[in-house]
Amino acid sequence: MRLHLSVMAGLVLVCVAWLTGLAFAAPSTPAFDALTADLQTRKAENYMPPLTRVQRAELRAIDQSLARLARPHADLVADAKSAALVAKALRTGFPREFNTATATSDMAGLVAAVFRNLLGAAESEYWRLEAALAAVGDSTDRAAATAKLNAARRFLDTAAAPATTPARAASLVQQAYRAVSQGLAIALPHVDGFLTAKLNGRAVSATEVNAIYSAQFGFVSIVAKLLTPAGQPDRTIHIVVRGAAVGRYELGAFSLFSDYGFYYEGAVEDEVVWYSQLTEPPGAIEFTEFDPANGRVAGTFSFVAMRNGNSTKKVTGAKFVATKITSQSSGS
Repeated sequence: MRLHLSVMAGLVLVCVAWLTGLAFAAPSTPAFDALTADLQTRKAENYMPPLTRVQRAELRAIDQSLARLARPHADLVADAKSAALVAKALRTGFPREFNTATATSDMAGLVAAVFRNLLGAAESEYWRLEAALAAVGDSTDRAAATAKLNAARRFLDTAAAPATTPARAASLVQQAYRAVSQGLAIALPHVDGFLTAKLNGRAVSATEVNAIYSAQFGFVSIVAKLLTPAGQPDRTIHIVVRGAAVGRYELGAFSLFSDYGFYYEGAVEDEVVWYSQLTEPPGAIEFTEFDPANGRVAGTFSFVAMRNGNSTKKVTGAKFVATKITSQSSGS
């Protein structure tokens, strides 16, 4: 298990100190970003009164679409529902743009890209379940989770077929996401520690969660290495807390005396790090189980981390169980 060097230093400082005395964004994925920007530009530039009947219909479709996309979206299911509704509204308001013989812009292409992006996000969710299953031994639950994985695969393959309509594709993406979520709920409790959370609105998970615990100095460090597709940099969530009992602890900015969290990407020699900040409401971790002697620490947490004052990582809705626990004694 690797520890970031600054955290090791922080833990030492904590020990010395003891011896001396979030709402979801809308949508939940970036699948709509290009289409949203295009609709906002169209509205700002093309609809000065007086408007023709055709322009009023177009403007109505734009307003309906932007209003839908401004609503809170909790997950990929909500995104897929919005994709179907937005596609219908724009096809109704801009029929010429969805006819290759009369189209004057790439609106149809932008709408198609939304569905491709959502399908890609659903594929990532499928991969998370596939990775989690690799850590589950033979059991009835493994068979049940595998059935959910196979169902999701059928939904995704049908959604990607050229003959599938946008409305049908949206429905299939929703079904795939639900199947994967059900499969993860079955599989994750069987792995050797796990974490589920949202990172900037996107679901993430880990099947490797470790803890370092010092009874002498009263701190615990939680490290969760996120499941990451091949070819992408490692991603890790790390929390250091000076409390060592069931209860709630606020997470603030990195300092000698604070409890804090951070997120980092990349190999040890070139990590890119985001540290938790003082926010309103503050980030927090709540230990719902704290029994390191018997190898189990569990809880929930959320926090906002920043890098260079302008890059933000929001960790929300995190739930974890750590069963790999290293105890540090006075001689460690």
